[in-house]
Amino acid sequence: MLERDVSTVNMRLHFFYDAMLGNEGIRLKLLTRYQEFSELIAGKIAERTENADAQYLSWLILLLLDGLFIHKTLRNDALDVDAFIGQTAEYARLLKQHTPLPQKQSDGQ
Repeated sequence: MLERDVSTVNMRLHFFYDAMLGNEGIRLKLLTRYQEFSELIAGKIAERTENADAQYLSWLILLLLDGLFIHKTLRNDALDVDAFIGQTAEYARLLKQHTPLPQKQSDGQ
């Protein structure tokens, strides 16, 4: 998923720019799409495990994707995006094997 999303960076970047400049229609559309993507990703995570807060992880993935696409657009030579994605996948496998993920905390904690 990370590779696919980062590869489409140039198609979305102008929408972020427009939204940041005050285009309310674009901003609302982006927020709607983020919510839809978050729910889709959370659903896929929830299908695979009950040991994680699927909603939290879905937003973490979306935020990671945005950061990667910004650095790819900047052509940041200090960050090999493909290697980073591979390393992230490896860490995710290791965490899945060895550590139960924290559950969502209630609002009162």
